[in-house]
Amino acid sequence: MLLRQPVFGKLDRPTAPYPPSDDHAAWRDWVNKQDTELAGIYSARGSSPDVVVEDRVFDGVPVYVVTPPGVDADDRRVYFDAVGGGLVLGGGDVRRMVATTIAPRFAARVWSVD
Repeated sequence: MLLRQPVFGKLDRPTAPYPPSDDHAAWRDWVNKQDTELAGIYSARGSSPDVVVEDRVFDGVPVYVVTPPGVDADDRRVYFDAVGGGLVLGGGDVRRMVATTIAPRFAARVWSVD
């Protein structure tokens, strides 16, 4: 069965205006601000302290493998979580927070690509 549904629903917040496309420092700043805001949202929603997080690397790509309590080692179900931020937003710590929040909800192992 293929399961696809929004986990947190629509975020009702305005997006900050985009910086000029050639201003790299402004883009880094914009991304950091957006990630800080996203981290606050996910942090407020809470993650289960009982999840196990493995930092793995596949062909140079970081992946957080998150296993919630009650999932057996031989359980092959995986919820694959890919970044929805255009490979710009929501990486690193934010991606880990998302995965640790999703895993208990679906009672399945989550592979979250950074």
